[in-house]
Amino acid sequence: MTGRAFLPDDDSGRNFRRELTDWLGSRFGLDPDILGLTVLDEALQSRSREVGIAEFAAYAERWRREESERAALLRRLLVGETWLFREWPSFQCLEDWLLRQGSRFSPAEPLRILSLPCATGEEAWSIAAIVDEAGLNDTRAIIDAMDINPEALSLARHGSYAQRKLRGQPMERWSKAFHPEPGGRLRVTATLRGLVRFVEGNAMDPAALRNREPYHIIFCRNMLIYMNAAARHQVLKTLSECLRPEGLLFLGHAEVATPGLGLVRSGISGAFAWRRDDEGRTAAARATPAARPRATPKRRPAARPIVLPDPVSPILALLPQPPERTSTGRIDQRLTETAIQTDPAERALSADSRDEFDLDALRRMANEGRYEAVLGKLDSPAANLSLDPEVHGLAGVVLGALGRKTQAMSRLRRALYLEPNHAESLAHLALLLEEQGDGAGAARLRARLAGGSKS
Repeated sequence: MTGRAFLPDDDSGRNFRRELTDWLGSRFGLDPDILGLTVLDEALQSRSREVGIAEFAAYAERWRREESERAALLRRLLVGETWLFREWPSFQCLEDWLLRQGSRFSPAEPLRILSLPCATGEEAWSIAAIVDEAGLNDTRAIIDAMDINPEALSLARHGSYAQRKLRGQPMERWSKAFHPEPGGRLRVTATLRGLVRFVEGNAMDPAALRNREPYHIIFCRNMLIYMNAAARHQVLKTLSECLRPEGLLFLGHAEVATPGLGLVRSGISGAFAWRRDDEGRTAAARATPAARPRATPKRRPAARPIVLPDPVSPILALLPQPPERTSTGRIDQRLTETAIQTDPAERALSADSRDEFDLDALRRMANEGRYEAVLGKLDSPAANLSLDPEVHGLAGVVLGALGRKTQAMSRLRRALYLEPNHAESLAHLALLLEEQGDGAGAARLRARLAGGSKS
C-alpha cells in the first residue's frame, strides 16, 4: 500500500466499489465483507501500477471495458500462500483410504481425484505423491486439478517450487516425487506428471464439474470461507453430487458442510473429511414436508464479553453504539443473543475442541491485560482447528488488542464463517474495517448485528 487509498471516498469510488463487489459476488461467490476493503484496494493499486494507469477514473474505465483486465484483477485478488502437503492430516487420511480401497482400481475403472482450487499446484502434486506411493500409476489414477486463474495453472504445470514449500516433511521420503534443482528449488519428477491434468474452471459453474465423471476423492480446502452463504451452498451441493458414495470430500479446517446435503464427518481427527450419508439423504427425500420432524432451534446464552481496563484500544469496543462507562472505568458491554445459530450437528462437531479451552477463564485473563498469555492458548494448533466461533472470536479480540490487526480480522472472519451473526465478531470486525476506511463494509456488518439483536 502507498498509504493513500486508490478508491476515492466519493460517489464515483462508492459506485465502482459496488460494481466490483456485485461482480465478485454474482460471478464467483466472493463475499466483499470477508475479503475486506484493504485487500481490494491493494489489488487495485497493484493492477494500476502494472498497467501504468495512475488515475482511478482511467483505471475504472479500463476495467469496465476490458474483460482481460477484469480477469487480471481477479487473479491478483486470488493470490494465496500454500505449500506441499499443507495440513498433513488430510493426506494421512487419504493414505489410509488408499490402503483400504486402492487395490480395486484399474485402467478400466481408475481412481478419480479432484483438487479445486488447485492454485499453483502444490496440493495437486502432493496428492499425486501420495497416490504414487500407494502404487497407483497414471493408468490406474487420474487427478484433475482445476482453478480459475490461468497464470496459477501455468505455474502449476511447470512444477518448480522453493524448497521451503516442503516444510515439515522429510526430503528423503519424497525423493521420488521432487528432485532438488540448482538455486534451492524442487521440481516435480516425471513419475508424477502423468497423474495430473490441469484444467481451467470456475467452481461457481456447475457444468464445469457435472459434465465430468464422479470423483472418489475431492479436495476443496480454504475456498468456501471467502464465499457468501448462497455460493457456499451451491458449490457444496455440486461437490456432493460429484462425489461417489464411497468417496471423501476434504474441506478446510474452518469450513463445515451445509446441513441438508447428506454429508457427515469421516476419517481421522484434523483431516476435515466428509462422506455421503446416502441413507439419511434418501430418508430425507422420501419425507413429505408435513411428515418431516421440525427441530426446535436451540438458543444459547450470548458470549460473556471481555471487559477491559483503561486504556482500551478502539477495536475492543463491542457495541455499534458508544459504550457506557461504569464507575470503575471499565466498559459495560452488552451483547444480545445471536439471531442465526450454527446447526446443532455442526455445533456438536466442535465439542471436542471446545472442551480444551476454559473461555470464561481466558476472558478474565484478557480483562486483566494478560493478552499474550491468552493468545498462547488461542493461537495453538488446537485453537486454530476449532469449529467453535467463540474461540476464534475471542482470539480476534485479543489479537486486535495487541495491534495485530490483519491476524485479528482473519480470526474474526473465521468466527463469522462458523456463525454468521456472531455478535462479538461482527462488532469487532466492523470497527477494524472502519479503521481501515471501509465505512460501507463496517455499516453492513453493523446492520447484521442490529438485525440479529431484533430477532
